[in-house]
Amino acid sequence: MSAEKSTNEKSTKTIWQNPQVRKVVIYAVVLIVVFLLGLIPMWLTARERAFNLAETQRQLKVAEMQNMLASAVIDARRAEYEPARQTASDFLRTYERKWSEIVIRF
Repeated sequence: MSAEKSTNEKSTKTIWQNPQVRKVVIYAVVLIVVFLLGLIPMWLTARERAFNLAETQRQLKVAEMQNMLASAVIDARRAEYEPARQTASDFLRTYERKWSEIVIRF
């Protein structure tokens, strides 16, 4: 009877009652929490830099379009009409593409 009783006691003991298992689980949970807490500042920094990159790329596109238009005007003043026409056409095509992207977003 005592052998059956000790067997029943061992079988009713759960894995969570083992102090070593509890310690490992607690360390694992703490490690995951610390990892996630360290991940948040990195994520915020990456998000800010991505926003800055997008803004810089937008400014670059605007400057490129201004340069195209200025180049077309300069070519026209020099009586170089074919390069002026091509540059103006490229400008208008780019402007139309950008405008359609803006309209599609909204």
